[in-house]
Amino acid sequence: MTSGTHIAEVQAALEALLAAGLSGGPKVDVRGLTGADFEEETSRLIVQPPAVLVIFLGETLGDPEAYGIKYKSNQNFTVIVGARDLRSESAERVNVLELLYRVCDALAGAKLQLASAAQRPLVVLGNVSLGQFDKDGTWYSLEVTVVSVALYSEKT
Repeated sequence: MTSGTHIAEVQAALEALLAAGLSGGPKVDVRGLTGADFEEETSRLIVQPPAVLVIFLGETLGDPEAYGIKYKSNQNFTVIVGARDLRSESAERVNVLELLYRVCDALAGAKLQLASAAQRPLVVLGNVSLGQFDKDGTWYSLEVTVVSVALYSEKT
C-alpha cells in the first residue's frame, strides 16, 4: 500500500486528534481499545472512566480505478466514550453526553495529517449508540468513517 490505507497510522492520527480536542477539560484517557480492556468471562468493559477508546473495525473499498490499483477507501472505526459520576445517575448522564459532544466536535469534518500520504483523509461521523450502562459508568459508541483513496503499487 502506498497511500491512504495505513490503518495503524490512521488510528494513531484519530487518537492524537481526540487527545488534542479534549485537552482543555478534565483529564480523559485517550487510547486504542485492546482485549485487556474487557473482563474475560463477561466481555464487560473494565476501563476507568473518563475514557475515549478507539478501535478499527474494517475497511470497505469502492470500485477500482486506474488499472485496479486505486480505490475509494472507507476505514471504519468505533470510538467508545465513557464517564462515571458517583454523585448521581443524572450527573453521570450529563457528563458522558458532554464528553460525547466534545469527541464529535473534535472529529467532525477533520482532515487527518498522515506522514505516509500526501492526501488528508476526511473524518465522517456515523451513528451513536449506548454500549454499557452500569455501576462502572456509562459508555456510548460512535461510528466513525475515515474516507480516503487507497493507492496500491502497480504490477507489471
